[in-house]
Amino acid sequence: METLLQKFSSEILLEYEKNNNIIQDIILDKNNIIEGLQETITNHENSIEQLTATVIDLTQECKNYENVSIHKNLSKQISEKDNEIRILNNKLSTMEKKYNKLNKKYEAVILQAVEVVEEVEAVEVVEEVEEVEEVEVVEEVEEVEEVEEVEEVEEVEEVEEVEEVEEVEEVEEVEVVEEVEEVEEVEEVEEVEEVEEVEEVEEVEEVEEVEVVEEVEEVEEVEEVEVEFFEKRLKPKNGKGRVLFLITDDEQKDIYERLEDGELGEHIGKLVGKNNKPHFF
Repeated sequence: METLLQKFSSEILLEYEKNNNIIQDIILDKNNIIEGLQETITNHENSIEQLTATVIDLTQECKNYENVSIHKNLSKQISEKDNEIRILNNKLSTMEKKYNKLNKKYEAVILQAVEVVEEVEAVEVVEEVEEVEEVEVVEEVEEVEEVEEVEEVEEVEEVEEVEEVEEVEEVEEVEVVEEVEEVEEVEEVEEVEEVEEVEEVEEVEEVEEVEVVEEVEEVEEVEEVEVEFFEKRLKPKNGKGRVLFLITDDEQKDIYERLEDGELGEHIGKLVGKNNKPHFF
């Protein structure tokens, strides 16, 4: 019986040791698996941290690129606005020059018109004075004739004996007076013709003044045609690189120098052909 117990106990111990060894081996294997998984987890965590760092760097670079593109667009818009301001300033200066020229022309035309009006007024005053003098002379002649007639009547009453002689003399005097009156009428007709000629001359001068004013207005309308310019970089005739020029925005496409202050320079060429190739004089 004891031997059976010992044998049973020894078998149990052997089985226990065997199972214990198996369990220990399983535990070791699991521990090794756990350690491997922990290593993979740490590796994955490290890779995740690296990926997050790269993502942060990429987002920062993207923001920087966006900021750079925004700055470029803003600087481009600012340069375009500066060019528009330069062109508008050039147009303003050209318009001021044209305005000053037109003012000078208007002043000259007005001065000429004032001088013509003053001359016409002076001629009218002279004519009025002459007419007044002529009227006074005619009145004096009429008074003299009346006095002579009265004297003749008195002489006729006093000297009846010499009626025939006096009648002859009166006839002669009447003829003389009639001749004088005819001469005066002829002079008055000539004066009226001179006045009509002066009025015709004044009308011609007024027509000429109106034509001068119309010609000035036509010149103003011609001068009011505006030419717009745009800036373009071209390769100069004798030089390297590209230089900024001003070009007319019309069919001619004339090339002008652009001065440092943005003003319009000399006419030096034009764009020719379908490709707008610059041709310098």
